[in-house]
Amino acid sequence: MFRIRRDAPIPGSFVHLHYPSSFLKLILAAFALVALPLILSTSHGTLSVSRLSDQSEEAVRRAVATTQSSWMLVQQLTAMERLARQFVVLGDASLLEDYRKSRAQLLDTLGALSKLSLEPAQRKQLEQLMSQERDIYEVLRHFAADSDAARHVVDRYANLSILAQSILSGGGHIINQEMAGLQHTASETRRSLVLESLSVIPIALLLAGGFAYVIARPIRQIDNAIHQLGRGDLDLPVVVSGPKDLQNLGIRLEWLRNRLLDLEAQRSKLLHHVSHELKTPLAALREGTQLLSDGVVGSPTPEQKEVLQILRQSTLQ
Repeated sequence: MFRIRRDAPIPGSFVHLHYPSSFLKLILAAFALVALPLILSTSHGTLSVSRLSDQSEEAVRRAVATTQSSWMLVQQLTAMERLARQFVVLGDASLLEDYRKSRAQLLDTLGALSKLSLEPAQRKQLEQLMSQERDIYEVLRHFAADSDAARHVVDRYANLSILAQSILSGGGHIINQEMAGLQHTASETRRSLVLESLSVIPIALLLAGGFAYVIARPIRQIDNAIHQLGRGDLDLPVVVSGPKDLQNLGIRLEWLRNRLLDLEAQRSKLLHHVSHELKTPLAALREGTQLLSDGVVGSPTPEQKEVLQILRQSTLQ
């Protein structure tokens, strides 16, 4: 009986194909492998978009924090300058206390700004502003309100305002850089996704075509085997390579071919015996009819000759 091993190479191919144990598993494996590149591409695209979204959200948060802190810095310095000038003019101690409270808020704003991702120039300006403001506060705290030192130190707020405005402008520059970086990242992500899609689609199509060939091959072999048996061409053996269940079907078709060969041999043998058994009595009848026609046992009448002629023609047929 014809047998096929799973690890046997497919006739006419150059590679060894290892089929799963059933045709259903082969189809499921084909669907899974064809869908795998698409799933990976979709997952990668989702992660890229999510990462870009997180970067955008973080950039917006930093931009908002930088802008708010810079504006608060400018407003707080304006309010502190007003309190300092009022204190120098009026000499009211409550104004100095209000100045201390405003200064505490300023220090919080400066601390928040120092934690942000500033450029080196901005960070240097921030350190200069903190140092100069500390010097102003020390003068206001230790010198009398009507002293020359107090009156002159208040004029240094103009420089602090310039530094604060510069920090605010630098914050806008940082925002522009963040936006430019996000646009570049978005362009790179879009280009990467397009290239990935263009590469994944041909791969999926190639995999689909390969599995279509692998799946259709045993089906074609079974179809050819059935047509071969239907035509009565029983000389070629039935070969089906594929999953185990289709191999078993090929083995059944090979068994059917061998069975048909046995039946054909039995039919030929039967016809041979029938022909042999009929030849001897028919020959005897033909010879006897010929002898009677020749008048060996006496001349036949015309009616007898007609009957003998009919018998002779029938035996010849």
